[in-house]
Amino acid sequence: MSDQLWTQLRDGIQAQLAHSNDEGAARALAIAEAAGLPAARTEGWRYSPLRLLARALRPAADRGEAAPIPDLAMRVPGESDLPDFEAGPAQTEDQSRGAGRAFAWLARASGCRLLTLSGRSTKPVYLNPLVDLDSSLPHRHQQVQIAAGADLTVIEHYRGDQSGSFANLLQQISLGEGAVVHWLRLVEAGAPDHLIVRSEFDLAAGARLIHHSLELGGAWSRHDLQFRLAGEQAELISRGLLPMAGKRHADTQLEVIHALGNTRSQMGWRGVAADRSRAVFNGRILIQAGADGSDAALNTASLLLSPHAEIDAKPELEIYADAVKAAHGAAIGQLDPQALFYMRSRGLPEAQARQLLMASFCRHALEDLPADLIAAIEPRVDLAIDALNQGEKA
Repeated sequence: MSDQLWTQLRDGIQAQLAHSNDEGAARALAIAEAAGLPAARTEGWRYSPLRLLARALRPAADRGEAAPIPDLAMRVPGESDLPDFEAGPAQTEDQSRGAGRAFAWLARASGCRLLTLSGRSTKPVYLNPLVDLDSSLPHRHQQVQIAAGADLTVIEHYRGDQSGSFANLLQQISLGEGAVVHWLRLVEAGAPDHLIVRSEFDLAAGARLIHHSLELGGAWSRHDLQFRLAGEQAELISRGLLPMAGKRHADTQLEVIHALGNTRSQMGWRGVAADRSRAVFNGRILIQAGADGSDAALNTASLLLSPHAEIDAKPELEIYADAVKAAHGAAIGQLDPQALFYMRSRGLPEAQARQLLMASFCRHALEDLPADLIAAIEPRVDLAIDALNQGEKA
């Protein structure tokens, strides 16, 4: 299976290289091939086997136009649909070449697109990372450089007529000194059925990133999410929501690296699994040597709504510095039967009581979003909660 899958993943890149002399892309493809695809026992991938990918592999082609957040986000030519990227620099070597990074190297081999954002904006910048993705080349590598002192909101949106498709994305985002960024990642129904994304954020001194990830759609997804606090006084707030129903599968691998001292990170993620779905969350905090004064906290909470659903949550801490504050915790449970009883005793139907409890639980993931974004996102979250409730009644 792995040989067949590798051939499918590689063919488009090889066809592209046949018409170019891009040594960086050729090197990246060679590194990906040497690394090999992750197997069932590969660390970090054992909950997300790739066997379904070989059967369902079809590039993210013939999709409809992504639906923007209505009356809220702006589309900037060259900055929203990203059609006019300049070619990025030649692929750089990466320190990690294990099987878990093969998909990132495949994305590097597809070439690089570069986007620069600066200044201040009262409206979010809307990004559809998969726009104009070639049907024969389902890989993409994009770099986003946010200038020092910028104050922006960015919406990274996955939606369209992509049912049955596959896409593999590597994106590297750098925040300059003192930049303040609200970044919303929104995956909705119509996103590629099989979506693999690696997102790498690098925060310079004094930068502040408020990052939200909402996995509301897609059949099978894998998201490697890395934040590197590379400058003093850099600050990260990361929140996420995985509401899973049906047979959906979502795997989030979160890593926060405190590279310098006097940096702060706070992570709070929520997961809900109904029917035969599966939610995977692995959160790792790494405080490197010399990063004294770091302050990091990771908390995950999950609801298991079905005996056939599964939630796998694991927080990790690695500390190589002194005088730091670090904490982590994970909790998995069910809807509070006493709260349900209380609400039903006040005349609420059981379905409505469940709906309200799940909504209250899930909306914690929306904390720290701007008010106008919350108003636009809540109806979409409510639809995901409806799907959870329908599964419970089935």
